Amino acid sequence: MSPLSRVLAEHPAIAWADSPHILTPLAYLGYYDKVYKAPYDHVLAAESQRLFVERLPGKEQDYIRACRAYCDTLYERAIGNSGKTVILDDSLEDPRVLLFAARILPDASYILLVRHPLALFVDAESRAKDYLKAVLGLVGNPQLRTLLVPWESLAANPEQEVAPIIKFLGLPAPAETGFGDRGSGLRLEGESSWAQALASDRGKIEAARKFIAQFTRNELALLGYPEEDVWKPLEERADLRVTTDEFLRLRYRSREKALRLLRRAAAKGPFRKALKTAQLACDVFLRE
Repeated sequence: MSPLSRVLAEHPAIAWADSPHILTPLAYLGYYDKVYKAPYDHVLAAESQRLFVERLPGKEQDYIRACRAYCDTLYERAIGNSGKTVILDDSLEDPRVLLFAARILPDASYILLVRHPLALFVDAESRAKDYLKAVLGLVGNPQLRTLLVPWESLAANPEQEVAPIIKFLGLPAPAETGFGDRGSGLRLEGESSWAQALASDRGKIEAARKFIAQFTRNELALLGYPEEDVWKPLEERADLRVTTDEFLRLRYRSREKALRLLRRAAAKGPFRKALKTAQLACDVFLRE
């Protein structure tokens, strides 16, 4: 707190915000300046924002409402007087952003485009699990409006698959014929191109078995790829029988259960306070 701030805060009509860093990150979102050029201390800014939000009457809910108002204002201005009623935002590819969006905009309609889990594994191994788990988190939330769309089905029959999406959005079917044919560019290089990539690398197949073991049978079915079908394209290409490692799946389930219990214990009380203190210390001492 600067000397001037200390003096001004004594005035009965002035509320002191204690350096909340609310505007600082907004200045570097990209429109005015780039985030990688931001001169502020991101650890200090994050801690200051948390302290500021904790002092608000509604705490986190007030912060969520403010984020929602920010999004609502920009989305509404983007539509303007165009006569359109829905705005499409297709920039929510990162799992963390997707889950954040669901928290901020619970009334939005979420169209979740998914590919075969093993296709995602081959193309983006490091992100595949987090993305699919995020999708499962949204689909499993009864308070959200979600529609799961398999990429393979959309690529094979765009006009047929687009119709239910338009209906899901509560929009009338477009008068022009062949509207969905514009999705013909979605066609994949080959439905089983990922299977060919796996078939030529037995070590990769073992990694794929470990990857699939991280999902329960119910989760695979919820994604639209039942376990009895998930290995078929690979088996046809490699001419071998592939099954999920059930022992490894049990280990994953046990580990996830333990993590859930720890997260529950860390949600409040002295344990949470100790973890937050340790987290701040790590952020300060280990940052680059």
